[in-house]
Amino acid sequence: MAPVIALFAALVQESPKSACGPVSSSESRNCTQRCPSELSTLCDAHKDVPAALLGFEEDSLWIPRLDEFNSCTGSRITLTYTLLGEDGMADALEADCGTVAPTPSEGAGIYDGYVVQAPWVPNVEPLLENLSPRIAATPEIDWLDINPTSRSIVSFSNTVRALPLDVDFIAIGWREDVFRQWQPELEAMGLWPGPPETLEELVAVSEFLKGKDHNGDGIGDWGFCLTPQPNYFTAFLAPLMMRNEQACASGDCSGDRTGQNLFFDVQSFETTVGNAAYMQALQLFHRVLRASNCPDQAESADWVPQALRGDPLFSGAGNSKCDRKSAFASGRCAGVISMPGTLTKMLTGKYTPVTPQYHVNASSGENTTWALPGHDAADGYYWGRRAFFPGSEKVLDPATGGLVECTPDLCPKAVRHSRTGKLVDRVLLCLSEPSRTLPGTLS
Repeated sequence: MAPVIALFAALVQESPKSACGPVSSSESRNCTQRCPSELSTLCDAHKDVPAALLGFEEDSLWIPRLDEFNSCTGSRITLTYTLLGEDGMADALEADCGTVAPTPSEGAGIYDGYVVQAPWVPNVEPLLENLSPRIAATPEIDWLDINPTSRSIVSFSNTVRALPLDVDFIAIGWREDVFRQWQPELEAMGLWPGPPETLEELVAVSEFLKGKDHNGDGIGDWGFCLTPQPNYFTAFLAPLMMRNEQACASGDCSGDRTGQNLFFDVQSFETTVGNAAYMQALQLFHRVLRASNCPDQAESADWVPQALRGDPLFSGAGNSKCDRKSAFASGRCAGVISMPGTLTKMLTGKYTPVTPQYHVNASSGENTTWALPGHDAADGYYWGRRAFFPGSEKVLDPATGGLVECTPDLCPKAVRHSRTGKLVDRVLLCLSEPSRTLPGTLS
């Protein structure tokens, strides 16, 4: 089959739902009225040209952008979302494109473009259009302005098969109403004010808040919620492993590049898996998991609050899946580990806890408020907060193989802890897995 233009990916195993239909250009309006300045040269350039896009995650921002583009260019672009969302996205891309490896197959060829995550591109890469000529002819893309890691992820055999759209990193969201409710206890533990700043604090807060009631139904809830993807564990590991990119001496870090990485010793090429940093990260990650949504969600559907059973957001309950989105929407999470975009939807959007503001407390039978008095939306106060992912006060010492306190030479990019003043190695880990790619443009 001919190469297709991959825009964004999703799995089509159920009847998809349309996000928005075609919006034809209005003949009664001139180009100046119909086209914003950035599209002024494309007025009626694609008149009556159809294109079908397939997406995996609903976003209301698509609708006005497609409306605007269709109205200006005269194109008839439609966007469809799958009901399965992110799950099975690799199968979605392969179902429509076909595959060349590991087993060649023909695809349905229904869609012209997809929203994809980077790891799903390699199996279909030869079937996607080579975008290098388009990029070379479009200086506005400014290819070299895209970070090198993102460029390498979508490049195959001197060809570009996808256009990076964004790259995510791990952060935390925390509920200030819950933290303030337990402020005296957290202060006594040295964990207030503010969110956890180290991995150890994240564990301590999560373990302390597990079993406390966060949604007023009288039932013990969870600490920090998460979906246990590999990239989340990497976020725990990176602050313990990543030190200085160049050799440092007396605060001068302009020496030879260290070549450090998370998986291999750059001198011997021996694996680093199992060293002191890995073991510490595993222990901390395991403790956060035990205090999270995962044990209850993996066991049965009984974790859904009684008042919310039947809500579409919890239709997957009972499938043994540990899912941060539905967990947070239940109101049972004190905080959540996720990517910033999803965090925004949890703290202010689609996955904001849907428990009614007033509902019956299971233990007392009395009506209780969702937030602390004077701290709910009706009073102009919103409790959702976002913060950097915590770092580590200790890092791996390559000389001894053990963990040592951060110093300016070992952790030149460390920041000072707001409460203790100690150096905290905080790594902004950019992730290829959740990066969106826009592999192609319409013509």
